[in-house]
Amino acid sequence: MTIDDEALTVDAKTTTRVRSKEASLTTFSFDFTTLLNVTRVARAGTPLTFAHNNGLLTITLDRPMANGEDFDV
Repeated sequence: MTIDDEALTVDAKTTTRVRSKEASLTTFSFDFTTLLNVTRVARAGTPLTFAHNNGLLTITLDRPMANGEDFDV
């Protein structure tokens, strides 16, 4: 994590492990504050499409995930 007091910014990275609860999961959402700006979401280094609106971060996966499949974003 990098904090820039002059620019009033925080640059950070996090990884979340997700388990699909559907036979063919292609999108999912997190509650995520609008006070933070998301600039990149990836899975295994591959950038993913995402939208950050009204407190929800919605992520579109690069392929469908099987029921019970674990993956990191």
